Amino acid sequence: MQHFNISNTEYNVTITTRLHQASLIISLIGPLIILATLGEHLTTAEILISTTTVLVLPIFFSMIVFPPIKEHGIVHEDHIKFSKYKTIYFSQILQFNLDDYIKIRRTENITLLLQGNRKNIEHYKAFYKDFEYAIKLWQQKQIKLKKNLPIQTYFYGSFKTRLLGGALLAGYISLLLIAVIFDANYILVIATGGVIVPVGIFLILSVRRD
Repeated sequence: MQHFNISNTEYNVTITTRLHQASLIISLIGPLIILATLGEHLTTAEILISTTTVLVLPIFFSMIVFPPIKEHGIVHEDHIKFSKYKTIYFSQILQFNLDDYIKIRRTENITLLLQGNRKNIEHYKAFYKDFEYAIKLWQQKQIKLKKNLPIQTYFYGSFKTRLLGGALLAGYISLLLIAVIFDANYILVIATGGVIVPVGIFLILSVRRD
């Protein structure tokens, strides 16, 4: 059994939740839907107010409910120790995902996203690699002890992801049909497709990242 070399290196990490993911998606898609379906029937002032509200309100709400936490984290053999946030023990983890960032689903706790930012991306990559290495070594030990293991999940290439991509495309087609039927500004709907369609196709064609 290989042992994890504890370096006691503190890494800069930002802790967010799936609430922030959802608020970002709503903020990006909401204004486009308003413009596509109601843009022709609203005044310039009404368009400005409604799109700004849909853009800002979801992000503002998520920041109030659970503001992102700027943290310093140290990866140990069986846990992640933060300077302020409570320690995450590997034994508490039900599922984890390592596709683009570290996503941790825990027992009776909110799902956490551990991310970096552009200013410290290399620092975050080191943290990411330490966590991946530590939890997989820890899993090997748990197998020998015949204990339950956290499950590694995959976003890209999964059925759920392809279903999401299909839903985006189906939603866009429905939006286009509604615009045509009700004589709305379908040109804006087509423009909206410039964002939705590529994302939907990307998700449908995505492959698992090992």
